[in-house]
Amino acid sequence: MRPGTMTDFSHEKQLPPEAEIDAVRRDAPLELIRFQDAARIVPLSERPTMEAWLETFNAGETEAA
Repeated sequence: MRPGTMTDFSHEKQLPPEAEIDAVRRDAPLELIRFQDAARIVPLSERPTMEAWLETFNAGETEAA
């Protein structure tokens, strides 16, 4: 399993139950799917940490308020 496949890991370990994971895959908003597809293009070593990403995200929310 490659890094970044948390859904596959969760599915394999049945965390949460398989039916819930399948529902998330089925019902995920199209925008989220597009975001994940775009993020997948960037090598892991070049992606920001979650902390940095959240800081950038939150800064944008502050500006929008």
